[in-house]
Amino acid sequence: MTKKFWMATFLAASTLFPQTTSAQAMRSAYSETLSCPVTEEGEDSFTRECKGPGGIRAVLQYVDGLFGVFYLPMGGKEPMQRSDMTEVSPNARHPYGARLEWRIRQGDEQPCAAIIRAYTATGEFLVVTALTDGRRLGRVKSNQQALSLADKACAKPL
Repeated sequence: MTKKFWMATFLAASTLFPQTTSAQAMRSAYSETLSCPVTEEGEDSFTRECKGPGGIRAVLQYVDGLFGVFYLPMGGKEPMQRSDMTEVSPNARHPYGARLEWRIRQGDEQPCAAIIRAYTATGEFLVVTALTDGRRLGRVKSNQQALSLADKACAKPL
């Protein structure tokens, strides 16, 4: 087969199967979670609200040994249900990591995904959330897995 044939085949296939932004440049911004203001505090509970890029806010809740996170404006102002929260490790100094990572497409102002470390009774993991709809994408062990999951959620057709 000739070089022209393979080039024509490749060009035809690329128009049938659109590429996504997974190859597009991504960047990260960070919020220092321990610097985020406490908006509510109780005997064994507190809520912190972290402001992120593009007007997104992360609400970090700790209640009776459970930790949860949701994002505004998606996710609403409804209190989290216990089933949405994770049991915190009794040995953890904090229920979550010191930094919240916001994944942003190059050229965009608003993040498309968020990653936060959680210290749970079953181990340490990274919680990855899509910010287009507030959907929890997963809980993974490594930074690379978290970035891959977040960046796939941020992908959009070119």
